[in-house]
Amino acid sequence: MVLGVLLAAVVLIVIVAVAVISHQRSAADPQPPAAQPSFAPVTLTNGQPIRLGHDDAGVTLTLFEDFNCPHCADFEKNLGPTITDLQRSGRVEVELYPMSFVTKRSPALANAMACAATEGFGQPYWVGLFANSGLSWSDDQLIRLGTLVGKPSRDFAGCIRSDAHRAWVDSITSAASAKNVTETPTVFINGVRQPADKVSSWTAADLKSAIGAAT
Repeated sequence: MVLGVLLAAVVLIVIVAVAVISHQRSAADPQPPAAQPSFAPVTLTNGQPIRLGHDDAGVTLTLFEDFNCPHCADFEKNLGPTITDLQRSGRVEVELYPMSFVTKRSPALANAMACAATEGFGQPYWVGLFANSGLSWSDDQLIRLGTLVGKPSRDFAGCIRSDAHRAWVDSITSAASAKNVTETPTVFINGVRQPADKVSSWTAADLKSAIGAAT
């Protein structure tokens, strides 16, 4: 009987702890990312990625990422600053396919990314989502991130809460399937798929070397 009481107490403590952590993750304010370059607002086309960078860049870096993918968060932590530098210099344009299969909230994050990109602050929003990957991302947090990294219009909150770009999000999933992309992150450079085992261990020097080989 004593053992049963102790086990019940342990289970209760675990449940309470999980509830507290979950509340903290859904209520905490996101933090702004490092300063990012500014690019023009994006016009969404079904099946087509969000383009972030200068149109005349010599190299196109295509990224299939899920904002709730821990491996994508690691990829961005390790290589994100290098990618930003390459974008800022005009050497690389990013094609971003926001995937939405890792968690139930992944589609909401992909939609929020689309909302930000159409308003002209897609770059810092993309980086900010990964910089705050420990959050559970309630709608309020997604809206708050927009105010931290850009100047959202009055429609921005509604865009997030109404899942306004869900058809586009679904079209990205279909586009990924057509390209046989089944895992994230998946990387293409100038249309050439990069081996997943190499991508997972890339250093900044490795990425720059791969970019250089494509020019």
